[in-house]
Amino acid sequence: MTMTDTSSALVLDRLDDAGRALLFTDARTANGFAPTPVSDEELADVWELAKWGPSAANTQPLRVLYVRTDEGRKRLVGHMSEGNRDKTASAPAVAVLALDTQFHEHIPTVLPFKPELRDVFAANDEMRSSTGQFSAAMQAGYSS
Repeated sequence: MTMTDTSSALVLDRLDDAGRALLFTDARTANGFAPTPVSDEELADVWELAKWGPSAANTQPLRVLYVRTDEGRKRLVGHMSEGNRDKTASAPAVAVLALDTQFHEHIPTVLPFKPELRDVFAANDEMRSSTGQFSAAMQAGYSS
């Protein structure tokens, strides 16, 4: 999808049928994985796209931990529901998505024109928590 400038108004181009199918109508939860290793570069590419998902004031509170070792998957699987254990154990890489509850400390970097917002979030636990949860969920949705 691109934006086109038609004199005074920006118009969003329509996502083609293949794009809509990939993102919506044909998208399904993965229940099995090929034994193909996933490289550092591929994981970095996934994060490079996911980090651009929308978040309030560009706060980017989502954090991702990639688990790829047998030992790491074994530890992780022990904390999962029974129905997810086998497929998680067989995945070449597992992304654990989490909210950084101290995301506001990075505001001067991710929102340099409004660094004082860090102090606003620091002073209001409820606002920081709700904004962080919502924004991390939005980023997670974009990374799926």
